[in-house]
Amino acid sequence: MNTIDLTHFKQICNKVRDSIPSPYTSSWDEDFQVIRIVFHKTEKEPLLQTLMKEFPHQWDFTSIDTASDFIDNFINSIFGIIPGQILFTSSETTAPILFAVWWPWGNEDYISLRVGIYPNEEPYFSKKEIQNKLSDWFNL
Repeated sequence: MNTIDLTHFKQICNKVRDSIPSPYTSSWDEDFQVIRIVFHKTEKEPLLQTLMKEFPHQWDFTSIDTASDFIDNFINSIFGIIPGQILFTSSETTAPILFAVWWPWGNEDYISLRVGIYPNEEPYFSKKEIQNKLSDWFNL
């Protein structure tokens, strides 16, 4: 079990969880090893405001080139970033990071938000540890 203090990550996740518009809920995304929240675009403002307030760093398709090498390596190793997406992170250079990806769907009616911890490997955390923490914080 890792001894890294995740109190701040938990606080951010609690605020994000509390901003999820009703009746939407979170679920575990096995493909990306993250929490996934899907909601209609008309319900986006409270959640987007929380993300902008709680995450000190953010990038979109037009600004990702200004990110640190650490963030560049992270985003390219996971899923890249395309127009419409926004990457929010707790840090720009120091692992581990809490991240959230604002992910509009192709039809633009729905948005998914994916929240995770990177890196999700030793020596930081195992994938199971991350799943357990995030599931607890999002009441899964």
